[in-house]
Amino acid sequence: MYGKLFNVCREGLLPDVNLTEITDHNVRYWWSHENKQRYYREEDPLVSTVALMWEQRDVIVHSYIEQRRCFFVWYYPEHFQIDLKTMSEVYIDSTHGTNGQNAEFFGIITCENGSRVPVGYMLMEKKPTDDSKLFPGEVIEACTRFFSHARELGVNPTLVHIDKSTAKIAAIKVSTSCCC
Repeated sequence: MYGKLFNVCREGLLPDVNLTEITDHNVRYWWSHENKQRYYREEDPLVSTVALMWEQRDVIVHSYIEQRRCFFVWYYPEHFQIDLKTMSEVYIDSTHGTNGQNAEFFGIITCENGSRVPVGYMLMEKKPTDDSKLFPGEVIEACTRFFSHARELGVNPTLVHIDKSTAKIAAIKVSTSCCC
Protein backbone atom coordinates (compact mmCIF):
# COMPACT_ATOMS: atom_id res chain seq x y z
CA MET A 1 0.00 0.00 0.00
CA TYR A 2 2.82 2.38 0.85
CA GLY A 3 4.30 1.63 -2.57
CA LYS A 4 1.03 2.63 -4.24
CA LEU A 5 0.95 5.88 -2.26
CA PHE A 6 4.57 6.55 -3.15
CA ASN A 7 3.90 6.00 -6.87
CA VAL A 8 0.80 8.21 -6.84
CA CYS A 9 2.74 11.01 -5.09
CA ARG A 10 5.70 10.64 -7.45
CA GLU A 11 3.36 10.97 -10.44
CA GLY A 12 2.07 14.23 -8.99
CA LEU A 13 -1.47 12.98 -8.43
CA LEU A 14 -1.37 13.92 -4.73
CA PRO A 15 0.60 17.19 -4.76
CA ASP A 16 -0.32 18.20 -1.20
CA VAL A 17 0.69 14.90 0.44
CA ASN A 18 3.99 14.63 2.25
CA LEU A 19 4.85 10.93 2.67
CA THR A 20 6.90 11.65 5.79
CA GLU A 21 3.64 12.58 7.55
CA ILE A 22 1.90 9.29 6.75
CA THR A 23 1.54 6.99 9.76
CA ASP A 24 1.10 3.23 10.04
CA HIS A 25 -2.53 3.92 10.96
CA ASN A 26 -3.04 5.78 7.64
CA VAL A 27 -1.59 2.88 5.67
CA ARG A 28 -3.71 0.30 7.55
CA TYR A 29 -6.84 2.39 6.98
CA TRP A 30 -6.28 2.76 3.25
CA TRP A 31 -5.22 -0.87 2.91
CA SER A 32 -8.48 -1.93 4.58
CA HIS A 33 -10.44 0.49 2.41
CA GLU A 34 -8.77 -0.79 -0.77
CA ASN A 35 -9.41 -4.44 0.13
CA LYS A 36 -13.04 -3.74 0.99
CA GLN A 37 -13.57 -2.10 -2.39
CA ARG A 38 -11.89 -5.02 -4.14
CA TYR A 39 -13.56 -7.93 -2.29
CA TYR A 40 -16.81 -6.65 -0.71
CA ARG A 41 -19.99 -7.82 -2.46
CA GLU A 42 -22.69 -8.18 0.21
CA GLU A 43 -23.21 -7.36 3.90
CA ASP A 44 -23.25 -11.04 4.93
CA PRO A 45 -19.64 -12.35 4.76
CA LEU A 46 -20.66 -15.79 3.44
CA VAL A 47 -22.93 -14.34 0.74
CA SER A 48 -20.17 -11.88 -0.19
CA THR A 49 -17.56 -14.64 -0.40
CA VAL A 50 -19.76 -16.85 -2.58
CA ALA A 51 -20.49 -13.91 -4.91
CA LEU A 52 -16.76 -13.20 -5.21
CA MET A 53 -15.98 -16.87 -5.87
CA TRP A 54 -18.58 -17.04 -8.66
CA GLU A 55 -16.76 -14.20 -10.41
CA GLN A 56 -13.48 -16.14 -10.54
CA ARG A 57 -12.46 -17.81 -13.75
CA ASP A 58 -12.13 -21.63 -13.71
CA VAL A 59 -13.66 -21.92 -10.23
CA ILE A 60 -16.66 -24.21 -9.70
CA VAL A 61 -18.84 -23.13 -6.77
CA HIS A 62 -21.73 -24.93 -5.07
CA SER A 63 -23.53 -22.82 -2.49
CA TYR A 64 -25.67 -24.08 0.36
CA ILE A 65 -25.66 -20.89 2.41
CA GLU A 66 -29.44 -20.76 2.58
CA GLN A 67 -29.53 -23.88 4.76
CA ARG A 68 -29.66 -23.89 8.56
CA ARG A 69 -25.97 -24.84 8.68
CA CYS A 70 -24.49 -22.62 5.98
CA PHE A 71 -21.70 -23.99 3.80
CA PHE A 72 -20.30 -23.69 0.33
CA VAL A 73 -17.75 -25.64 -1.66
CA TRP A 74 -15.43 -24.62 -4.47
CA TYR A 75 -13.11 -26.44 -6.82
CA TYR A 76 -10.58 -25.26 -9.36
CA PRO A 77 -9.46 -28.39 -11.23
CA GLU A 78 -8.19 -26.48 -14.27
CA HIS A 79 -5.85 -24.33 -12.19
CA PHE A 80 -3.17 -26.99 -11.75
CA GLN A 81 -3.84 -28.69 -15.10
CA ILE A 82 -4.22 -32.18 -13.67
CA ASP A 83 -6.49 -35.01 -14.72
CA LEU A 84 -8.54 -35.76 -11.63
CA LYS A 85 -9.58 -39.15 -13.03
CA THR A 86 -5.99 -40.38 -12.66
CA MET A 87 -5.77 -39.52 -8.96
CA SER A 88 -6.03 -42.72 -6.96
CA GLU A 89 -5.12 -41.24 -3.59
CA VAL A 90 -6.52 -38.20 -1.76
CA TYR A 91 -6.11 -36.52 1.61
CA ILE A 92 -9.08 -34.92 3.31
CA ASP A 93 -8.63 -32.72 6.35
CA SER A 94 -10.27 -29.84 8.13
CA THR A 95 -9.36 -27.05 10.49
CA HIS A 96 -11.19 -26.14 13.66
CA GLY A 97 -11.19 -22.81 15.50
CA THR A 98 -8.68 -21.09 13.22
CA ASN A 99 -10.68 -18.07 12.08
CA GLY A 100 -12.83 -15.28 13.43
CA GLN A 101 -15.84 -16.17 11.28
CA ASN A 102 -16.78 -19.25 13.35
CA ALA A 103 -16.32 -21.57 10.39
CA GLU A 104 -14.65 -24.88 9.66
CA PHE A 105 -12.43 -25.17 6.61
CA PHE A 106 -12.16 -28.50 4.75
CA GLY A 107 -9.81 -29.41 1.94
CA ILE A 108 -9.36 -32.22 -0.58
CA ILE A 109 -5.78 -32.71 -1.69
CA THR A 110 -4.76 -35.19 -4.37
CA CYS A 111 -1.40 -36.82 -4.82
CA GLU A 112 0.31 -36.54 -8.20
CA ASN A 113 3.82 -37.86 -8.76
CA GLY A 114 4.63 -37.48 -5.07
CA SER A 115 3.35 -33.89 -4.86
CA ARG A 116 0.21 -32.77 -3.05
CA VAL A 117 -2.21 -30.73 -5.16
CA PRO A 118 -5.27 -28.99 -3.62
CA VAL A 119 -8.43 -29.64 -5.59
CA GLY A 120 -11.31 -28.26 -3.58
CA TYR A 121 -12.39 -26.63 -0.36
CA MET A 122 -15.47 -26.29 1.82
CA LEU A 123 -16.23 -23.55 4.31
CA MET A 124 -18.92 -24.57 6.79
CA GLU A 125 -20.54 -22.62 9.58
CA LYS A 126 -19.62 -24.06 12.97
CA LYS A 127 -22.43 -24.69 15.42
CA PRO A 128 -22.31 -25.58 19.14
CA THR A 129 -21.38 -29.20 19.93
CA ASP A 130 -24.75 -30.06 21.44
CA ASP A 131 -26.37 -28.77 18.22
CA SER A 132 -25.41 -32.10 16.63
CA LYS A 133 -27.85 -33.88 18.95
CA LEU A 134 -30.69 -31.54 17.96
CA PHE A 135 -29.89 -31.66 14.25
CA PRO A 136 -28.10 -34.95 13.59
CA GLY A 137 -26.54 -35.53 10.22
CA GLU A 138 -25.98 -31.91 9.13
CA VAL A 139 -22.20 -32.16 9.06
CA ILE A 140 -22.37 -35.57 7.36
CA GLU A 141 -24.71 -34.13 4.72
CA ALA A 142 -22.39 -31.17 4.08
CA CYS A 143 -19.33 -33.44 3.80
CA THR A 144 -21.26 -35.84 1.54
CA ARG A 145 -22.13 -33.01 -0.84
CA PHE A 146 -18.54 -31.79 -0.76
CA PHE A 147 -17.16 -35.24 -1.65
CA SER A 148 -19.94 -35.97 -4.16
CA HIS A 149 -19.21 -32.79 -6.11
CA ALA A 150 -15.54 -33.77 -6.19
CA ARG A 151 -16.54 -37.17 -7.54
CA GLU A 152 -18.62 -35.46 -10.27
CA LEU A 153 -15.40 -33.72 -11.34
CA GLY A 154 -13.65 -37.07 -11.67
CA VAL A 155 -12.11 -37.60 -8.22
CA ASN A 156 -12.62 -41.32 -7.59
CA PRO A 157 -9.76 -42.47 -5.34
CA THR A 158 -9.00 -45.99 -4.25
CA LEU A 159 -7.41 -44.69 -1.06
CA VAL A 160 -8.54 -41.79 1.15
CA HIS A 161 -6.42 -40.48 4.03
CA ILE A 162 -8.49 -38.88 6.80
CA ASP A 163 -8.44 -38.37 10.54
CA LYS A 164 -10.90 -40.07 12.88
CA SER A 165 -13.78 -37.68 12.14
CA THR A 166 -16.98 -39.72 12.14
CA ALA A 167 -18.71 -37.20 9.86
CA LYS A 168 -15.99 -37.46 7.21
CA ILE A 169 -15.89 -41.25 7.44
CA ALA A 170 -19.68 -41.52 7.07
CA ALA A 171 -19.72 -39.04 4.17
CA ILE A 172 -16.93 -40.86 2.34
CA LYS A 173 -18.80 -44.18 2.65
CA VAL A 174 -21.89 -42.59 1.12
CA SER A 175 -20.22 -40.59 -1.66
CA THR A 176 -17.40 -42.89 -2.80
CA SER A 177 -16.65 -46.51 -3.29
CA CYS A 178 -13.12 -46.39 -1.93
CA CYS A 179 -11.28 -47.86 1.01
CA CYS A 180 -10.82 -45.67 4.10
